[in-house]
Amino acid sequence: MPNGFKAGGRKKGTPNKKTQNLAELIEENYAGFDPILELIKLSKSDKAPIDLKVSILKDVTQYIYPRRKSIEADITAEANITPPRTIEDIISEMTKGH
Repeated sequence: MPNGFKAGGRKKGTPNKKTQNLAELIEENYAGFDPILELIKLSKSDKAPIDLKVSILKDVTQYIYPRRKSIEADITAEANITPPRTIEDIISEMTKGH
């Protein structure tokens, strides 16, 4: 991208020719056909095996919800923790001056 911005080409979200042609072909031959709705109908069928239902729902979900990304957590922390004093340490401190 020269000059830091997009010049020419399709605008974002505009389908390419193959995608547009396929959508038109489907609309001409199967008016009102929506593959997402058909998948949902299939997933609700009592005859569909459970693994197919899960697969369909996983595929459809990506069009409804944003994909979750992994998050790295840095859980290392530095702390100024002094170890507990033993009774010997306390007696030693008390008797230093004597």
